[in-house]
This record gives sequence, C-alpha cells and structure tokens, in this order.
Amino acid sequence: MDNYFPDDEYQTPRSFRQQAVEDEKMAEIIRLALQEIPVEHVDLLDVKQISNPVDVRVVQQILITEPLFAPSAILIWVKSFRNAEGKERPVSWYAETEFRRTLLVEAEGHGLGVYYRPIYPNPGFIAQLRVEIMSKPNFLPISCLFLGYPNQSMADSLTIFESKVKREENSADYWSAGL
Repeated sequence: MDNYFPDDEYQTPRSFRQQAVEDEKMAEIIRLALQEIPVEHVDLLDVKQISNPVDVRVVQQILITEPLFAPSAILIWVKSFRNAEGKERPVSWYAETEFRRTLLVEAEGHGLGVYYRPIYPNPGFIAQLRVEIMSKPNFLPISCLFLGYPNQSMADSLTIFESKVKREENSADYWSAGL
C-alpha cells in the first residue's frame, strides 16, 4: 500500500526570512536524501543546488507568478528519452517522486520551510530553465523546491510537521498511510 504524502501542502506559498540557507546545510540535505533512495535511481537524477540570489531570482521569475522571496532552491532533473512520437519523457517518475519527498522531509527536519513547484510537463518552463540553468545532456527538469527559514516560530513549524506524521486513528489519512 502506498504511503500518504501531502504534496499539495507544499504547494502553498511560504513566507521565508531574508537569511540565506547555508550551502553546507543544503548539501547535507541533498546527501541524506540521496542515501535514502535506491542506488539505481541516483544515476537517473541530476540535482542543482542554487544559492546565488541572482540565480534563485531567475528561477523564481520562470516558475512563480505570485511574489515570493526564497533564498535558495533545489532543481531536480531526471534522465530523459524520446518516445515513438519524438516527445521527450522522463525515464522514471518514481525516482523523482521518491527523491523529492525525501528532500521535503529532510528539509523540514533541518528547520527549513519548503515551497514545491512542479515543472514538467510545462514546455515553457522546461525551455527557459534549460537556457538559464545548465544540466547534463538528456536530462529533463521535473520539479523545484524553494527553501528558506520560515517566518514562523520553531514550535509552529514542529506542530505542522507533527500533523503530517501523526494521523487520527480511523481517519482516511490514517488508512491511506497504511498505519
């Protein structure tokens, strides 16, 4: 049975402090998330850690219509192939989904707020990101996580995180989580 995971809860715009996320912290989050997924999926991914404010702003202008300040971003790219019609498709949706969800948990576990923005299958987003952010050849941008320190107290952040982990017994979430 699949585990319940509230992706849509991460698609609500967040309010971040002006403080930048340390490069070491972002690298650690990525490293820990990569350790949690199957080894065969790691080769299918290309992960871009973006902490330069100018580059983060470029990605925000491409992906977000509403005003949002986020000091950092992580772009997830997946190896791609051309199908019979010549359309570019990701080799594995599962590799990206599993990695993204692990990143979300790791980021929150490190006290960061996260705003998730899907990229694929929007051809405009894909083309602009390929021009602005270089990746390995034959990789498709699938999703972006904007990260930062939340503009709320750690207690509020912990309450939100715990509500995602603890589900009420006999609720739909409880059963869909396979608990």
